[in-house]
Amino acid sequence: MGLNVISETVGHSVSQFIDYSLILVIIIIVYQLFKMVTYSAAGSETPGEDQPNKIKEWLKKNKEKAKLTDEQKKREHLLGAAKGFMLRAEENIETAIEKLDDRNSNTIPETVRLLGRVKNNLRSAKRVFHSAMLPTTDPGAQRMGEYTEIEVERKLPPNETVSDSDWNTQVSTAKNNLERLKAQCGAIINNIDQFVDQGSLSDYQFTP
Repeated sequence: MGLNVISETVGHSVSQFIDYSLILVIIIIVYQLFKMVTYSAAGSETPGEDQPNKIKEWLKKNKEKAKLTDEQKKREHLLGAAKGFMLRAEENIETAIEKLDDRNSNTIPETVRLLGRVKNNLRSAKRVFHSAMLPTTDPGAQRMGEYTEIEVERKLPPNETVSDSDWNTQVSTAKNNLERLKAQCGAIINNIDQFVDQGSLSDYQFTP
């Protein structure tokens, strides 16, 4: 009876000792990991006398990086909508080119509707540029809208009067001008991306 009590007491003590030891080991591991992460983040593999300064420098760099990211988010908010309109205009242009490659009784009416969407998206992008007071890109969108009407829409042949054999020749000018518009959309989109990343806009000029 007495031996059983002693055995239980010893067993309980050993169990407690093991539990405490495991807790201590975990604390030591966490501490070592913290040191490793701190030294690595500060750009040093081992601690040194200047370690606090390195940590401060690392924190300062990360703060500057976070500030830059915030500025980029502000710029993206400023012109994000304009980029969306330009992307939609670019998609409308691609679809219009595909329409002209596949002639049917609705080709011209459908192409004209797509060109209307292109002009609407360009006008919407222009309004965003104007509101953001970024005039270097603003005129480009306006001139592209005018070009869409004059150099594409007015160059489309009457659907019912063109033979199948002459179709590609008749729509070639409109298709080539659509390709130029598509390239200009890409240029403006790249300009917006540059503004978001770097805070500067290139002096954009629409060059048909």
